[in-house]
Amino acid sequence: MDKIKIGNYLKELRKKKRRVDGKPFTQADLSDALASAGLDVSINGINEWESGKSLPSPEKLVFLSKIYNKTIDEILEGEDSNDIDYSKVYFIYNHDWFNTVVDRDKIFPTNQEQILKVYNRFRELSKIIINRPLSSNEEKEYRFLFEHFYTLTEYHNNYCKINANNSFLRLMDSINQMRIEVRNMTDDEKYWEVQKLYEEIDDNNFRFSFNEYIERLVLNDKKYPNVIYVKNRFDFLDNWQKDMFLAMFQNLDGSDRLPERWGSAYLKRYEAENGEYNHDDRIKEEMKYLISHGACYNKWFLNCYQKKIEKKRIIDRLEELYNLCIKPIEIAIQNHETDKWETVKIENTVKNRFINSYYFSISRLLKFKTHADSSYSDLQQTFDYFLSHDEIDDKTRKRIAESEKIDINREKKYWMADYIQLLDYKEKPYKEYKNTEKQIEEGLKEIKKLEDLLKSGEKEYSYESLEMLGGTDEKSIRKWILYWKSKLDYSEYLRTRDLKKTKELLLDLDKLSLNEIKEKYFKMEVLDNE
Repeated sequence: MDKIKIGNYLKELRKKKRRVDGKPFTQADLSDALASAGLDVSINGINEWESGKSLPSPEKLVFLSKIYNKTIDEILEGEDSNDIDYSKVYFIYNHDWFNTVVDRDKIFPTNQEQILKVYNRFRELSKIIINRPLSSNEEKEYRFLFEHFYTLTEYHNNYCKINANNSFLRLMDSINQMRIEVRNMTDDEKYWEVQKLYEEIDDNNFRFSFNEYIERLVLNDKKYPNVIYVKNRFDFLDNWQKDMFLAMFQNLDGSDRLPERWGSAYLKRYEAENGEYNHDDRIKEEMKYLISHGACYNKWFLNCYQKKIEKKRIIDRLEELYNLCIKPIEIAIQNHETDKWETVKIENTVKNRFINSYYFSISRLLKFKTHADSSYSDLQQTFDYFLSHDEIDDKTRKRIAESEKIDINREKKYWMADYIQLLDYKEKPYKEYKNTEKQIEEGLKEIKKLEDLLKSGEKEYSYESLEMLGGTDEKSIRKWILYWKSKLDYSEYLRTRDLKKTKELLLDLDKLSLNEIKEKYFKMEVLDNE
């Protein structure tokens, strides 16, 4: 119990109360009222209650409850019980909230303000709860925020002792257990530990999304007034979260938000407002912003490779490679005599794989001319192109664009912008098929080596592999960083924040190319198998 808070509350209740004649209700009046009820308390004793030096006994609490018209729980918690509807205070929990907004221009700033409100209040209550139990009002609010915006991490299992399906009850039990362990820590260390128990829900409407928000940080406030809300949100993040966003540049380069991806009209509008887009300069601007606003280079948050020496049975690997490279392809053909479909097997060759799996999607992309009497008349031409080109060349893209009624009599970047917007999804299968063929080509070479080993009497073989520790997209990167963070105590985290290297990075952003920056600061380290 917070004696000071209870004392202030008792003083506040007394000052609000009035005597029958309308005059202030003094400590002497309270002492007289207690005495008339057979509870002798001096003015000095009442002063000790109101200054937080002592607490009323149970029978005196009952009397105070009656005279002030408050429950005993309210007195012991030092505050009135409220009836606040938190669904109205934090209304973004309802994903349809914006449908009630009349002024559409207010939707974005309102959303950002709400997110910041949620984040700051949950942080404030988390810092309180690790030191003492929350009051009923605080717990009601904490519960609402947790259940709508947060979820438990696996780390809570290190503390939780109860078997309950309710996540909030499990969180509260984990915090109660954790308090004992962290009692001698500083407030910063305690908050660091309690954060390990929960994380933001996987919802981009609440989370600070890398690709959606980081790029806005470098926009001009005068041209884009709403940017100020994003910047404000970033400034309020904890340092480790800012470090996380800087670490994400190792894998997320923002290529999915290039202005040309949205067509020539958007590209022209972007250039008119911002000038010609330079991707490397833009990424470096974003890095500069993060560093100048508190982000620090933290090697602990970067992905790395774990070197492994593994053993495998030769026959098992040969079976895998057989299924990939040699196993006959099963196709269904119609028997015109019986009018039934039958399954037949054909040789697993690159051309048969092409006809069976690749042809239709690639032919729809390449659009070589076909004759009216045969839908397969472009088969050989399409197949020859596939064999001779690892990727679609610009000459072919131009021909495809023209067939799609894209105006190619413009500067290349404009007709290519429309091409990318319209046809980029069709090029992805082409790249996937080429990758499959490269795997099969390497697999056939491996089969020969393994067969020679088997003939020599070997049953197993050893091979070195690299396992990446870390994620490749924002969701998985967050998951890994939260995992790594759970292994650090606060003092260790502070040691991993490399201030010297952060300063070097900031200086190098003006000297080196983006590729050189990534090679020097973000290259994945290879760890030995230990």
